[in-house]
Amino acid sequence: AVLAVAGPWEGWVGGQYAQLAAQLGGPALEIALTAGSAVSMVGVMCTLLCTSSRAIAAMATLRMLPPVLSRLHPRHGTPAAAICVNGLLVGLASSFFRFGDALQLSILFYAVNVLMQCAAVLRLRSLHPRLPRPRTLAPRWLLALPASVCLAVFLLAPPRHLAAAAAVLGVTAGVYTLLTAGRAAAAAQLRGEASERGQLERWEVALGAEHGGRLVEHVQVEIVGGAQRAHKGGHARDGV
Repeated sequence: AVLAVAGPWEGWVGGQYAQLAAQLGGPALEIALTAGSAVSMVGVMCTLLCTSSRAIAAMATLRMLPPVLSRLHPRHGTPAAAICVNGLLVGLASSFFRFGDALQLSILFYAVNVLMQCAAVLRLRSLHPRLPRPRTLAPRWLLALPASVCLAVFLLAPPRHLAAAAAVLGVTAGVYTLLTAGRAAAAAQLRGEASERGQLERWEVALGAEHGGRLVEHVQVEIVGGAQRAHKGGHARDGV
């Protein structure tokens, strides 16, 4: 019935479902569909912001991103800084990309995410075979199914979308490399300062020990000298 009213789906445009609802059920169905779609998209957006922001906060906790992104809200315990940054990035992406392009990029990035998860599972099983795990594990060959679907997404994606995804991934990798280099330089500087402080402390201890040794030696000489003078004074009083 929908196809009979709207015609071929290749000619559909944005907001087509609301127009179809109006043609099939009148204004009431159009309003209900539009309101339900808005509520649904708000829920999906909140869910995505919640999950992806916690991933950002976890990366910041592991020092893979600036530590400020791991700060939690004092009352709600949510990663407020990560949520704000994530919302800002999503807003910028939705401003620069059309909905269709953004959807294609999202699917490509999700495929990359799935491939990384499959690779992480294989790596953890090979490097840490004795970690506590569920008794029943999926066989490794079963991971070929989601991996093949992801590869099919890459093969069927338009070239311009692949180029855009590669550009975004390249920029992300470049920013992460710069952040990693900055952290390494800061850590090296801190280690150098700590080494200098340790060297100064060792010198102070050595100088203090040397000074203390000299002081003890001086006190011993004074004690010996005073004892000798006292001994001579006693002999003088005795008339010796």
